[in-house]
Amino acid sequence: MNQKRILFILKQAPYGSSAARDAIDMILASAAYDQVLDILFIDDGVYQLLKDQQPEQQKRIASLLAAFEMYDIENVYFEAQSLLARDIDPASLAISAQAKDSEGVKSLIQQADAVLTF
Repeated sequence: MNQKRILFILKQAPYGSSAARDAIDMILASAAYDQVLDILFIDDGVYQLLKDQQPEQQKRIASLLAAFEMYDIENVYFEAQSLLARDIDPASLAISAQAKDSEGVKSLIQQADAVLTF
């Protein structure tokens, strides 16, 4: 099977719509098919990475992100400027993720065979 490199860009806040949950479900399903996955949190999507979220009657996004490790999803990134603009300390993230500057983001997009934005 020919592996494809898929970049998932998560731009939506974790609650208020199903976009964050749908994206994570699709990421986990893609991982089951042994594709090379890159996950990038950008804009309000960086809020999905925060631990100690307090959702109302919704499954915690952070607990879903914890499944990344079980699926061997290791290429998890956030746009550094998005964290800075929202005054988020990288130490407050629920999972391990690497910072990418604008050039790094551009490189991820160029390397991908497919880009899915949520």
